Amino acid sequence: MFVYNKTFYYFLKKALDFAYPVFCINCNSKIQTLFYFGFCKTCFRRLIFIKENSCRKCGRFFAPGKSEKNICAQCRENAYYFEKCFSVLIFNEYIRKPLFAFKYSGKKHYGYFFASLMAASLKKFLLKETSSNYIIAPVPLFRKRKQQRGFNQSKILALHITKKLNLSYDDFLIKTMDTSSQTELSKKQRRKNVRGVFSIMQKKNAKGRSILLIDDVMTTGATLNECAKVLKKNGAKEVVCLTLASVPAL
Repeated sequence: MFVYNKTFYYFLKKALDFAYPVFCINCNSKIQTLFYFGFCKTCFRRLIFIKENSCRKCGRFFAPGKSEKNICAQCRENAYYFEKCFSVLIFNEYIRKPLFAFKYSGKKHYGYFFASLMAASLKKFLLKETSSNYIIAPVPLFRKRKQQRGFNQSKILALHITKKLNLSYDDFLIKTMDTSSQTELSKKQRRKNVRGVFSIMQKKNAKGRSILLIDDVMTTGATLNECAKVLKKNGAKEVVCLTLASVPAL
């Protein structure tokens, strides 16, 4: 019969750390624990979590005094099809580098760490407040982009979150047209760029469903809103969005 031995496990861990070292997904320094979601302690402390001063609609951070009744200026000026959005982090340089490595440099396994952050936030702020039986769905990627990248980053996040929280999953949407990158576009151009490019997948039924839409970053909300629009027009009862990070509201 095997007996637990602290000394044995200590040296086993040291041997595994030496053979299979783990590095921070931002600064690449060696780390001793995955407690900080793949980051070293220093980089993790430089992430800015959205806890207060967030818009009740889009979930983005706003500076104190820049909102009315906790609604940012953009949400007061525009109508959205989703009920609410949540973002875990403010998009800054400490999340940008690993997120871009995840999306564009084949670091697919980073999705596990990001999804862990998202699941923890979701459990704390959304699932605690409501009894809705959410079905998780990713923002789709156009087939050509998916072939180039090898995966849809939003789907990787959505699948990990599904497993962690034991929720249902479905691919409700398909992207039917390729679009220009949203990165350099204005708010108006972003809305125009994604207009009409999403459709409900054949034989998918969104009627009466509460859907939790997953994406990596929210900038203006144009992509998420267009997806929510399609889901609502196909009978979805409720659409709530969750992103890893978001750009602060103006």
